[in-house]
Amino acid sequence: MWSKEEEERKKKKDDDWGWGGILGGIAVAGALAVGAGLAYKSYTEHQEKEENLRKERNLEYFRGGRLRSYSSSDDDDDYPASPPLRAICPSDHIEENKVQILERIHKDFVSIKGQKELFVNYFQNVRRHLIPKMKEASVAFKMMTSGESLAGDFPGGLQIITPNEFEYQIYLYLPEFKYLMLEEQYPGAYNINAQQTIETLNFTRQPQVQALLKEWSDDSGYLKPEAIRREMQSLLYKTLNNVSQFQADGRTYGLKYHQEDPSHRIEVYIDHQFKFNFKITTLIKFYNWISEKPKPLLSETYWGALGDPREDVFRPSYDIYERKIVKNRFYLKMAIRLLKKLFMRHNIPNLDNNFVKHICISFMDRIDYEMDIYNVLGQILDLLNDSFKERSVNNYWHSGENLMNRYSAQQMQAMAFNFAKIYKMWRAASTEDLKGLFLNWEEMRKW
Repeated sequence: MWSKEEEERKKKKDDDWGWGGILGGIAVAGALAVGAGLAYKSYTEHQEKEENLRKERNLEYFRGGRLRSYSSSDDDDDYPASPPLRAICPSDHIEENKVQILERIHKDFVSIKGQKELFVNYFQNVRRHLIPKMKEASVAFKMMTSGESLAGDFPGGLQIITPNEFEYQIYLYLPEFKYLMLEEQYPGAYNINAQQTIETLNFTRQPQVQALLKEWSDDSGYLKPEAIRREMQSLLYKTLNNVSQFQADGRTYGLKYHQEDPSHRIEVYIDHQFKFNFKITTLIKFYNWISEKPKPLLSETYWGALGDPREDVFRPSYDIYERKIVKNRFYLKMAIRLLKKLFMRHNIPNLDNNFVKHICISFMDRIDYEMDIYNVLGQILDLLNDSFKERSVNNYWHSGENLMNRYSAQQMQAMAFNFAKIYKMWRAASTEDLKGLFLNWEEMRKW
C-alpha cells in the first residue's frame, strides 16, 4: 500500500502524462495538417507550372517555333516558317488527346527516318549517268531538253515510306515552240498542233528537230502522245543497250527498262539487289498561262503538257507550283501525309498518291487552317465524303474538270465503298480507336 503522499505524487504524474499525450497528439495532428497543406500547395503549384509550360509550348508551336516532335532533324523537309497562330482555348480532354495521337502518328510512323540522304545519293548517281547518255544518243533530244526536275512526293516532302521510286521530269522546249497551238478537247485536256512550228523550223536550220516533230505528228500536224511515248521508249532502249551497268561510289549499278503509260520506268539495282524505280516523264514546256488560277509571281512561270496515250490528249502539269502550295501550308502537308497513311493502312485501290494530293489541294480554299490537325483532317474527310456521294472533285487548276472522271464507273464504285467504311470508323473513333485506324498490328506494338 502506498502512503497518502505517494498516492498524490502518482496522481500528479498520471495527470502530467495525460496532458502531455493530449498536447503531443494535437502537435502531431497539427504537423500532419501543415504537411498536407504544404504538399497540396506544392502539387497545385506543380500542376499550374506544367499547365503554363504546356500553353507556352503550344503558343511556341503555333507561332512557328518547332517542338521536339517537329525538329529540323526530321526527314520531312522544309517545314514552313509560320504555321497559323491560333488562341489556346480550353478543349475537352478527348479532342486534345486525339490531336496528340495524330501528331505522334505523323512523327513516329509517317516521317522517313534516316535513309533520305542515302537514297538521294543513289538517285543522283543514276541521273548523272543516264541523262547525259540519252542526250548523246539523240541530237534532237539534246537540243530540245530545257530543264529537268525531280517530281512527285519525294521533293514535296510527302513521301511516307522509304523511297522506292523517284519521278523525274524532262521538259522539252525551243523558241519555235511558241508557235505550238493549244486546243482544249475537254476541261483539263488539250490537243497540240505543231504544224506552224514544223514550218518555222525550215528557216532555223534544225532538221533533226523538225524530222522528230514530224514523226510525232499526224497528217494535220497534231502531236500524238503515243508517238512521243514510242520515241522515248526507243531512246531509252538504245541508251541502256550501251550503258546498262556502271560503277559509282565503289558500287555496281544495274539498270533495267520497263515501259509504263505515260512514264518510263527503270529498275535500279545496286550490287545486284533491287533498290528503287527511276521513272522518267517528258513534258512540253509552255509559257502562256492557261489555268484560271492567278499566274504565280515568279521570275519564270511555265507549265508542262504531259501526254496521255490512253486518251490521246495532253494534260497540264503544275507539279512545281503544287509543291510550293503544300510547303506553305503546314497542316495541308501534314493532312496529305496522314491521309496517304490511312488509305495505305486500309489498302484502298486507285486512291493513289497523286489523287490524294490533288483532292486535298482542290479543297484548300474551303478548309479552316487555324484549327488543329484533328479538325483539319476531319474537314478534308467530310468534303471527300460529300465528293464521293456526288462523284465529283473539281480540279484546282481547271475547275471544269472532274478528277473522278479519270476513273471508270467500276473503279469509282469500289473507291466510294471502301472510303465509306473508313469514314464511318473515323466518325465513331474514340481516342484509342484512332490508333488502330491508322496503324497496323506491328506498328501498334511499337506505340
